[in-house]
Amino acid sequence: MSPSYEERQAEIKRLALLCLEDRDLTDEELDQIIEAEKETSSFLLRCFRFAQTGVAQEKRYRTRWKELDELSTEELKDRAGAIASRRANILEADTHDDLDDSLFESPPIDSDEYIICELLKEREERRGSRKTQGGGSPIAPPQD
Repeated sequence: MSPSYEERQAEIKRLALLCLEDRDLTDEELDQIIEAEKETSSFLLRCFRFAQTGVAQEKRYRTRWKELDELSTEELKDRAGAIASRRANILEADTHDDLDDSLFESPPIDSDEYIICELLKEREERRGSRKTQGGGSPIAPPQD
């Protein structure tokens, strides 16, 4: 039976950590690393990239989230509308099809656009769960 996804990922992490240890590896360990070279290399590269840029991006995201979370829902909706309007104006003004591809990609997680969308979604979910507390539908009339 082949290992589960979780078991395979744990093995890749183990092999990646072996690559980083400052000691002589056994022949068996070397063979295992060679056998899983692509997966091990990919894992180490993801770790490097996260340490290089992902940590700082996550920190900016959390800081900006706290700042934007202090705004009212109406203020967030206004900002989201302004962002959407700017995007629409840019798309409308582009008559030569020379826009940067990044305009069509998802916004980075530390951008106001992304965070505002997440905050509004979270608030809507909270509001929806408050309406349905008690097991009833927010639309259905109360049962007598």
